[in-house]
Amino acid sequence: MSTCSSCNLPLKDKTDQVTTATGIMFHRMCLEQLLKPKSPNTDQASDTAASARDAKQCEKGGECSQINDRNHCSKWTHPDYCPDGGHCKNQQFDHLKKYRHLPLCSKSHKCIDYQKEVKEHCEKFRHFAPRCPYGNNCVDFHNKKHIDEFSHQYPTPCPYTPFHCSLYDDLTEHRNTRGLSNAVHQHCLNFAHVCRAGRNCTDTTQLHWSRSFHIARNLCPYGEKCLRLTDEEHLNSFTHPNILDIRLLCSEGDSCCDRANADHVAKFRHSIADETGVVPYYSLDKGSDFTKNHREVFERVKRYAEKNNWKPLPSGTIPNDILDWVRTVFPIHRCNPIIFESILLHGHVMSRDYMERLKNPKFVATSVLQHSRLRRIDGLKTPACENDARQYITALVCVEFIENNFTSAMTQGMDLLDTDTATPAAAHPDTKAFYQDIIKRKENRLALTIGNQDVKAIRDKTLQIAQASIKLHSNPAGIGHEPDKILRTDKHVFSILGPHQGHYYGDVIVIFKREILHHPDSNISMQAATTYLSGNAYRWRPWLGQAPGSQDERVKQYHATKLHAGVPGYDYALSAELIALTSLHQKLNSLDVSMKQILDRWTSVDSHQTVEAHLPQLIPLEYIDHVYIPKNIYENLSEDAMRAIGAVFRNRISVAEQIVEPVDKVPTFVARPPAKMRAEYQDTCIHTLLFRYKKYTSQLVLNYHRGITMTIRPTNFEEHYVLPLTIRQAYEHYRIMESDPSTANTTYIYWKAANGDMMITLSNEEISPTEHQPNLRSLICYVAPKPSVTDDNYHEASTYLSAGHPFQHETIVIKKTYKIKSNHFYMGCNVNDFFTYCLEIHRGSGHIVLSHAGPNGIYNHNAMVCVFSRSELDLTTLNFVHVSAGKHKILSSSWNFYQETFLMKTKRFRCGRLRLNQTNGIIEKLELENGGGSRYCHWFGKQMTFVQVHRQIRKVYGLSDPQIRTKLYDYQKQPLDTEQYRTFHDYIDRNGLSGNSIAIYLYTCDEDVDNDVISNVLSSKEIIPYVDQSMNTFRMSHAIEYSFINEINRLKRYVRELMNENGIDNVLLQLFENFCTIYGYVFSILLPLQQQQNDPTNAMEITVYLNNLEKIYEIFESTKTLLHRNMSNYRRNRTYSTVRSTFFQFYNNVQILRNRWLRNDTRKIDSTLSIPTHSDERKSICAYMQIYYKIFVANLTHPEAWKAKNETDPIRYYGIKQIISGSREAAIVIDEKPISKQIRRTKY
Repeated sequence: MSTCSSCNLPLKDKTDQVTTATGIMFHRMCLEQLLKPKSPNTDQASDTAASARDAKQCEKGGECSQINDRNHCSKWTHPDYCPDGGHCKNQQFDHLKKYRHLPLCSKSHKCIDYQKEVKEHCEKFRHFAPRCPYGNNCVDFHNKKHIDEFSHQYPTPCPYTPFHCSLYDDLTEHRNTRGLSNAVHQHCLNFAHVCRAGRNCTDTTQLHWSRSFHIARNLCPYGEKCLRLTDEEHLNSFTHPNILDIRLLCSEGDSCCDRANADHVAKFRHSIADETGVVPYYSLDKGSDFTKNHREVFERVKRYAEKNNWKPLPSGTIPNDILDWVRTVFPIHRCNPIIFESILLHGHVMSRDYMERLKNPKFVATSVLQHSRLRRIDGLKTPACENDARQYITALVCVEFIENNFTSAMTQGMDLLDTDTATPAAAHPDTKAFYQDIIKRKENRLALTIGNQDVKAIRDKTLQIAQASIKLHSNPAGIGHEPDKILRTDKHVFSILGPHQGHYYGDVIVIFKREILHHPDSNISMQAATTYLSGNAYRWRPWLGQAPGSQDERVKQYHATKLHAGVPGYDYALSAELIALTSLHQKLNSLDVSMKQILDRWTSVDSHQTVEAHLPQLIPLEYIDHVYIPKNIYENLSEDAMRAIGAVFRNRISVAEQIVEPVDKVPTFVARPPAKMRAEYQDTCIHTLLFRYKKYTSQLVLNYHRGITMTIRPTNFEEHYVLPLTIRQAYEHYRIMESDPSTANTTYIYWKAANGDMMITLSNEEISPTEHQPNLRSLICYVAPKPSVTDDNYHEASTYLSAGHPFQHETIVIKKTYKIKSNHFYMGCNVNDFFTYCLEIHRGSGHIVLSHAGPNGIYNHNAMVCVFSRSELDLTTLNFVHVSAGKHKILSSSWNFYQETFLMKTKRFRCGRLRLNQTNGIIEKLELENGGGSRYCHWFGKQMTFVQVHRQIRKVYGLSDPQIRTKLYDYQKQPLDTEQYRTFHDYIDRNGLSGNSIAIYLYTCDEDVDNDVISNVLSSKEIIPYVDQSMNTFRMSHAIEYSFINEINRLKRYVRELMNENGIDNVLLQLFENFCTIYGYVFSILLPLQQQQNDPTNAMEITVYLNNLEKIYEIFESTKTLLHRNMSNYRRNRTYSTVRSTFFQFYNNVQILRNRWLRNDTRKIDSTLSIPTHSDERKSICAYMQIYYKIFVANLTHPEAWKAKNETDPIRYYGIKQIISGSREAAIVIDEKPISKQIRRTKY
């Protein structure tokens, strides 16, 4: 359809359109207005004409959408066209209303004709960058495309905002800014910055708002009661009361001793540990399909229980406390003192196989270079210096081995050093002298590079580790079973997932951090792996079936039952095994097993019958969470070991008081050691561990570890490590778990990493560096190193997406053959913490999207998007995921794979239902029995529109009949103006809503809709809405425990603070009067209803209280309206926002309390009943609060007159002053003492 060249509206009526000789089309009226002669003084003429016809002037003026409607224009007049014509760039509302304007060119200020100044085009259209509709709340301030397309009121954003502009930090931290340098002031005037307070900003100065933008984070739903105030990621993601969104960086970094101090963390953020040791990846679980293992283990237990008629699970699923244990319990290792000293000196916990390789000096040198002390030497991070150090260390180890007659273990017939000498070591007549010569030459070179002190540290550590290696081979770790080699478990570090009762391994108990269990080389075995070869596994776990006859078949079955904590489904499989084992052991014939019963069995059997965790074969000491050691073993450690403990563990080691006996030479595989003191020591440790878990389980469950965790040494992209989970395996698990899998062929890969400089490669084959792979097709996602934040000018290397072989990385960078690249991918990110990346693979459309997620996704919206055709790269064939490191070490965690529907179902919002009450004309919320209640709806991503939201909510409530008219209402139960928001996500974000609060309501317009009919629709089989009954139960109990007294006192105190800040006005006085009235109702109605919860025997009194509660709803509604209506006047005041949120929470708990009693009490409420006569004390409080309010207002408005009138009576004067000041002796704060006594104590 053609559009008018003037107003840009469609030309619907042919009789109303005019075509010029040049073919340009107009509305007839638009053309007449354009041809109308202009007055010399247009502004004055327009004003005069407007004043002459005020009665007929259209209220919307030039902004009227019906300006070309003949019927409308016959009744109303509209202003003339702006005299500036196509040159007008004024976007002020008053100006747009005062004049009509030419349409804006679709290409705006980027129009070629505009830049060429083509007169004919410029006279028909205006050209300017439209103003960003979000103004100072725009989140795209680092998005180059957005900044180019829209105009903003603030200057160019600082490239280092919000986290790394030191100049802006100086300005915001100094109270006296005049003492700052001119460079600080000039920078903050020239560049805009993110306000550190965010939505809680109270600075109302024009200078601040013209140089700052305010990003509204989501509010933490728990507010001041949040339990995660020391969680850096949580604090960086949500807004909390009295905590700035952008906290300053702590100067102590990761070594800060106050990281567990909530007050300190509220002011400072902390960087992650940059020197975390590398846990090498050796592909020990290569070939294992863990998703299949998890599924078959769970189904095997399920079939066995059904076959033997066991009682099923009461809830139909695994209890949460058992799942919580499996998801959060730590792996525990035990060893003897000799092994423990070796661990301390080597700086690693090692497998038996790794210890065997320490006979090779080159292998020892690799171990030395990974020691935590040497990793702190910056010079060793350069290849040349590292090579010199490696040769120096190897030569030292060779000399030490020769001097201790350990040469039989050294490799013969080959040179151990890649040196520049002419004679190899094997051909030298004096091997020791050859190595000593190498030591002298490399020592001199290193001294010039890294300094004598670091050279001495390398020498000392090398000799310590070489001596420890010699000593270690006389006492190798482990029991030394030959089956361990057959099962390949000798390449792992053994541990027990939970309390470890393997006393025969030793009395030093080492507790590892949970994340080591999520390493790709880790796995979990139900009971000891060796039980498969011995046959005990088939006797103890009959659901495994008959034991295979051959050893190879038993080994194969062991590998088919291994579990992996980083792969989905392990928690349910492991929990099912624990439940079945406990039931079988206690002869329960039931799956209804408690966590206590599981632990009772656990502590009564040998550790080989619990859960065996096989960890990577080389684990740095940083991954040890805590150590328990008996007193006599601790005191007998060597001096070197004691120094290592002081340097590494500090507060992470506990010395028990027991003096334990030596370990039995012949191990006895029972739960408790025969020796008395050893048994007492073990019992103490297990009790401590279980108590510690019980104490901290609530915090651990809030943020338990998910996905795969790995560290990769720098390889310059020569080594590519495949993850133990493929895309197809992840999709197969999703398809089985979801009852209604999505047809959308989209996969999301999320991962966390530090530093960047990594490559993610998705391929159709597993990449092999030694094989020719002509059919290999892969997607390369290269993430550049994080930028420096100390340079004057921002610079960032290129991050890119491309198709090709990962070994072509340098060629792709040089020839620029990537599909898309970005040099501002990290702009706006916090580089001192982990980055959370998201890679989206839309296999159907060929789209690839790389973006930031998590906390950095709040301030960085620079997503990289590209499209591959099937001929370029077929995304449907990609299956394997590889990770590789460039010149920097990679520390990455939480590798997770999601499908589209899974993401939609994990992110939900709550909705409610409203309907007009025909009796009182009030819009009220419908409860569950009336077809209402709070429901959860699925969220279809950030681009979800209000039309989709409306349709989704109607579906949830079963309103499929199109004749039932509905509207959307916002969270405050007001009509929702969808025009104010771009998307539903924008609405959620700008209002700070969370998944725990009702975000939106559905209002039923039709008055004749029968609620019973709606209820019947809801119970149909076609639509089964999700109702979170546990949430309803929580809210009910929360209302019963909720302290109405404390909260109403807080509200009154907040209003007094507002009066102190802003002066006295009618709004605050009215608000204070309402809170005083509600205070009286707290004692007369709400407290009795709370107290009756425990003794609901007085039916008459409960009915009376409920009746009076219905009568006082007006005060709550009027207060809510008052707060909402004046929100714009106090929109930048943090205290006012706190008042609103606190009152809405208060009102919500009143409603919960009311609904709870109405559901349980079916007695008819008699409207003639009032507060019982024996409640005189509560009546006096209501009257008292009215007096209090009047005194308070009198003191505020006429303080001198009030003082003169009341000073004559000292007792009376003292009592009233106590009331006004809010003293604890006054009745405005109620403690445990009787109310009447408090009133008498005020003497008033």
